[in-house]
Amino acid sequence: MGVKNTKYSPKSLNKKINAAAGVKMPLVNNLLIQTEYFIKRNKLEPIVDLLEKSGIRKLAYNIVHFSNEKPLKKYPKMKKSTEEKLRKYFKKDIDALEKLIKKDLSSWKE
Repeated sequence: MGVKNTKYSPKSLNKKINAAAGVKMPLVNNLLIQTEYFIKRNKLEPIVDLLEKSGIRKLAYNIVHFSNEKPLKKYPKMKKSTEEKLRKYFKKDIDALEKLIKKDLSSWKE
């Protein structure tokens, strides 16, 4: 592939990316999200511009996406019907991946 053997190690190598998180303050989270839906539904874009210019929108975003998260200790249980739908939906992709990487992925299809 033309890649030289180097000792490069990305800073994010040991960092969890897209780790599951729950909500610390559900009431605040719901209020901020419902407000955004209300604004979009009622076509009140000038309000969004005002919130953007004043910095309030960025503050709300940070509250919802950073300070309002807590790591999940345990993933919520998935409904059996949802799991079956997902397995059926991704079956062709898993089969193709098995052929591509020449590995048995039957545990993904069970």
